[in-house]
Amino acid sequence: MQEATVPDIWLADRRVTLTDGAAGAVAAALGWTGSSQLYLPRITGIGEPGSDTLISQDIKGSSDSVRFTFGNADRTMTDLSNDTDLKYAEIDFCAFNVNSGIVIQIWKGVIQNFTSDGTPNFPVVCSDGFFQIMNQYPERQASRQCWKTYNDGVYCLWATKGASAAAVMHAVAQAVKAAYSGAKVEWLLPFDTNNPTVYWNAGYPYPQGGRLNNYVNIPSQFMAPNGDIDRLKLEALSWGATYLNLDLAKAAMAYGTTTMTYAKSATAYLVPWFNGACAWVAQYLAAVNAGMPIICFWAVDHLTLLSWPLPPLPVNSRAAKVF
Repeated sequence: MQEATVPDIWLADRRVTLTDGAAGAVAAALGWTGSSQLYLPRITGIGEPGSDTLISQDIKGSSDSVRFTFGNADRTMTDLSNDTDLKYAEIDFCAFNVNSGIVIQIWKGVIQNFTSDGTPNFPVVCSDGFFQIMNQYPERQASRQCWKTYNDGVYCLWATKGASAAAVMHAVAQAVKAAYSGAKVEWLLPFDTNNPTVYWNAGYPYPQGGRLNNYVNIPSQFMAPNGDIDRLKLEALSWGATYLNLDLAKAAMAYGTTTMTYAKSATAYLVPWFNGACAWVAQYLAAVNAGMPIICFWAVDHLTLLSWPLPPLPVNSRAAKVF
């Protein structure tokens, strides 16, 4: 079972106790907790009803498909499915030869779906472990709601693996600097998606930014230099490529030294020029005039693809102080 608190379940087509006669090898291979294991009678069928096929396989790369039918007249299997999540639970299909006393591990896979419809039968359809990667499209729809049960210890490991953005950034920065003494850590901060105020306009009526994004993705511990980040690279690609708002782009350039307290020498700005509508010249000159010490472009392949007339880089058309 996927849940650590639910023990493994041992089922067969009859009640039988198997004993390890191979010095622990069988118990280790099958996952027994002792030298013998009781199997309870619950399996009523293997494979599709009316078919002699137990497992279907092919050489085309398709996932294996196996169907098990469990007795459910007493609603035990229904109660089990209500008590724990059976989807993706592992199934280890073995065969025991009574005459030779040999157990053969035939197949192992995971449960994909099951049916509980009030009948005495509880069919379970399984596939091999490669089922997920063989899909040509995502199984689940994109949603703002996480499908995982919070902190269940199986799918959501928040208690042991979860951490805030600040904790992750700190851990990564310290690990890199411990391994490479001369390393400099740069934080690429997308300020359009993390703009404190939601923005859209008539030309592109799709909201961007908001207080939640800003709060979650810009930790308060990193509003000022703290020994982890050596350079803050700001970018607001959509301001210059889709919304075409130079004022918001200028605000993004200044965010690191106004709202945040990084030295200007420790900042950089990323200018978009990846589509034909990008007002990248205006953004570049605004960054130059704002004294940004490092100005980068996204991305170098677009320089060739869009045939931007470079070099040289543009200069101010009127007298202005260039830092």
